[in-house]
Amino acid sequence: MRDAFIRWLNGTPPAIVGAWWSGSGVCFVRMVKDGGQETISAVVYEPCGKSVVIDSDAAAVERGELINVLRNAAERLGASRYRYAVGIPSGDIFTKSIKIPSGLDDLQVEQLSLVEAISNLPVPPEEVCADFLRNETTLEAMNETVEVAFCKRALIDELSLLAEDAALQVAVVDRDIQAIHDAAVWCASGQLTQAEALYPLGIVMPGDRGRFIICRGPLDLNGYELPQENASSDHHQENVEVDSLAVYCRRAGLSESTTGYLKTLWVVNETPGKNSLSGVAPYAALAQNVGLINPLVADLAPGAPVEGLMVALGMALRI
Repeated sequence: MRDAFIRWLNGTPPAIVGAWWSGSGVCFVRMVKDGGQETISAVVYEPCGKSVVIDSDAAAVERGELINVLRNAAERLGASRYRYAVGIPSGDIFTKSIKIPSGLDDLQVEQLSLVEAISNLPVPPEEVCADFLRNETTLEAMNETVEVAFCKRALIDELSLLAEDAALQVAVVDRDIQAIHDAAVWCASGQLTQAEALYPLGIVMPGDRGRFIICRGPLDLNGYELPQENASSDHHQENVEVDSLAVYCRRAGLSESTTGYLKTLWVVNETPGKNSLSGVAPYAALAQNVGLINPLVADLAPGAPVEGLMVALGMALRI
C-alpha cells in the first residue's frame, strides 16, 4: 500500500503485472505509463480445466493444474522479469480506519497497525500481516486518520509459495473489490462524459457471478454477490436485480433520496466494444448518474470473465 514499498527503496521498481486467478482461469494485465497516462500493453487469459480453490487448505487446491496455467500465462506474457500484483477475495483481508496522534513516523504507525490487527484477529503477532496507508493531514492537526489492512500470514505465505512454484514473484496483494473500484475509475475517466467518481458510488458487474460493489469512498468498499434468478423474461430479471441492489444499498447504510441511493452508478459491460445504453436504463432509479463502462478498450482477451479482467486491470494500475 505504501507506494509499492517506497518505490522499491527509491530505486527503479520492477515492472508490475496485475493478476487474478480462480477456478475459471488466470488473467494477467500489463500497463505502461506514457506522459503520465496509463495504457494497456498486454492482456493474457488462460482458462482452467478444473475447479480450483485458493485458500490455506492445501487439500482443496488443485495446485498442479493452477501452477501449470500460471506458467503458461506468464510465458505468453513474455520473457521479461515481472512482479505480480494479485487481487484476492475481499473476505480474506480486513480493513479499518484508525485515528492516531499526528507526528508519528512510519515505524510507529506500523507498530500501531500491527496492534490493531492483533486486536481483531485472534492469532499471535507472528501470524499476522498488516499494512497501512496514511491520509493527507495538516501540520496543525492533532490527529490523523490511517487506513489499516491486515490478514493472516498463512494466506500470504500460501499465495507466495504458489507463485514461487510457478516461477512468479508476488509484489503486491490487495482486495479484489479495491482492484475493481480502481479499474472502474480508470475506465470511466476515458469512456464517460461524466467520469468523476462521486461517492457513494456503485459498480455493477453482471454475469454468471454477478457482483455489486458499494463505495462510500475510494477505500471504504463493500462487495455483494448478486443472486442468480431463473427469470421468465429479461424485463423481469432486470426488475429483480434492481430490487436486490436497493436492498444492498440499505444494508450498507445508505438512505434513499429523490435521486436514488447513490450519486454515481457504473455498469460494467460484459461485451467489450458494445456500447448500447439499454443495459443501464433499469438502474436509473438507484443513482443520480448512471454510465456504462468497458473493462478494456478492445477485445484483447476472448473468453476472459469480466471479473478477472477488472481485477487484473485494477491491480495493474499499481505501476
